[in-house]
Amino acid sequence: MSSVQLLDKTRKIGKLLHNNNSSKVVFNDICSVLREILASNVLVISRKGKVLGVGSLAGAGVGGELREQLIRSEGGSFIDPLLNERLLSILSTKENVNLATLGFETADAKHFAAVVAPIEIAGERLGTLFIYRVTEGYLTPYFYNPMLTKPEGLD
Repeated sequence: MSSVQLLDKTRKIGKLLHNNNSSKVVFNDICSVLREILASNVLVISRKGKVLGVGSLAGAGVGGELREQLIRSEGGSFIDPLLNERLLSILSTKENVNLATLGFETADAKHFAAVVAPIEIAGERLGTLFIYRVTEGYLTPYFYNPMLTKPEGLD
């Protein structure tokens, strides 16, 4: 990725964060920008398991079955309660999460990589940012810069 592309992506996030047109947070806008920048499916999930925002990649085949398993069709836009418990048990951002460990049972689950990021304000857990995509995983800074040493305990 060139530095110009990185700068453009950073500006999109900055513009989104500094948008003062509304006093309300529009989670679908946040998800759409992240979807575009990360080339991933993005969900913002409340502490109670309600899906507050969705950013889906184009193409019905991209994660469709996984998305159907993620969001229960009955009861509106809530995720499975057991999955929500697993997501809430993650206390810090985890990248390249194996979806099978989260309880996904689809055959395609092994082809996905995910990032799970807790959303906290003032020490209170408000929800979870769930990002996933097909094929390659998410790279960490330790991959880009061999001079950085990976802290112990990170897998």
